[in-house]
Amino acid sequence: MVFQSNIVVRGGRVKSDAVIQHMRLLEVEKLFKKLNRFSSKITDIDGPGISWKYTSDKGDIIKYSITKIRDLEGIQDDVENYLIWLWNLKDYFKSNIKNKSSVEEFVNSNLNMKILADVANRLKHFKLTSSRSKLFPKLGKLKIVIPHENFARITFSDKNKVKLEPFEANKCELYLPIFDNEENELIDSFDLINFAEIEWRKYFNNLKVV
Repeated sequence: MVFQSNIVVRGGRVKSDAVIQHMRLLEVEKLFKKLNRFSSKITDIDGPGISWKYTSDKGDIIKYSITKIRDLEGIQDDVENYLIWLWNLKDYFKSNIKNKSSVEEFVNSNLNMKILADVANRLKHFKLTSSRSKLFPKLGKLKIVIPHENFARITFSDKNKVKLEPFEANKCELYLPIFDNEENELIDSFDLINFAEIEWRKYFNNLKVV
């Protein structure tokens, strides 16, 4: 980005457009640091453990539990909030740079960014009346996978209880699929988050090039 050298007055002090632009970009940099903290939080799934009940076709009620894992609903809430934050970066950029149309061009040039826009807008407004991606994507349900090598113990009791114990919570895998309006899987939410983080950072770094 080429900064203009016009001089403007802000609060009785003389500042160039370049200085003002630099200050604004520093604010966006602070936001990236906040997003990094959010990102670390959603991948930290260590907790007191979870449990749920399942009713078989025969009517038997089986209680399952997994130790060392935090509440899955809480994890999904964190992921949903983070997706909204990632999309809201668009507004931060538009508020702090002169070439506002470049932000929209960046988003609309990439299918995954358009999927992010649609998912975040559905989460914010509880419905989606229009779709940038034309796919009307929606989130599925969070799933957890315990890799075989991370299984410490499985305990079956005589009272229809199954207890799963991983060695380490954070070696378990999370999966939150995104589907289109025909229930076709598009992408995993965690892959979309990783992609969006990288792409927004690339966009930001290009802004800082003089």
